[in-house]
Amino acid sequence: VIDAAHAVCDLPILCSLTMQADGSLFFGGNIFETAPMLEEMGADAVGINCSTGPDQLENIIQNLAGSLSVPVIAKPNAGMPVIDEKGNAVYSMNAEDFASYMKVLIESGASVVGGCCGTTPAFIKALHDSIR
Repeated sequence: VIDAAHAVCDLPILCSLTMQADGSLFFGGNIFETAPMLEEMGADAVGINCSTGPDQLENIIQNLAGSLSVPVIAKPNAGMPVIDEKGNAVYSMNAEDFASYMKVLIESGASVVGGCCGTTPAFIKALHDSIR
């Protein structure tokens, strides 16, 4: 995919992977083996998205930041979801808690940040306001 993207445009290529809280990837392997390979293949930034909340990612972000020379991406969920009685995913964090944990991830080495499942524009505004 990275080669194909490079072949058709000059835009930066950002690769983010969904993983479990221990860094293992759902398709096998782990983020610590895969992220450096993505950088070597030409990714302009590498990191994580989805699956966990920012409160579970500090060590993972620190390790990625220490092993990559490209920017580290952190776009976690609004905490770990639980399924309610209607079958809906309900996320455990409010916007302020999310922003607080994201600030820790930035201090740990994340330089491209955002949110995934369960986040709303209010979460991104709180994140923005917390790092200004």
